[in-house]
Amino acid sequence: MAEARPGNAGRADYPRMLYHADGRMITVDTPEEHDGLMGSGWDTEPAEIHQRQKPTPAPTLSGGDPMAQLIRSVLNEVLDERGLGTRRRR
Repeated sequence: MAEARPGNAGRADYPRMLYHADGRMITVDTPEEHDGLMGSGWDTEPAEIHQRQKPTPAPTLSGGDPMAQLIRSVLNEVLDERGLGTRRRR
């Protein structure tokens, strides 16, 4: 028995993923669904946009973004003034 991997599915293997060049993905459960979508830009092979790594967000606490540091500082001051922050009132 062959190992199941993306790209080696037979025609009768469902559900399967279909990919659109604009980045959308969809799962189809039947050959009829598959055939109905193939004429409207869907394909069984991922487009380049599907193979790109998603960017990871930059951490805001590690000193990278000065605006984020300013906002955090102001927020902490406001919370501290109201007795809700991490600093204790004197």
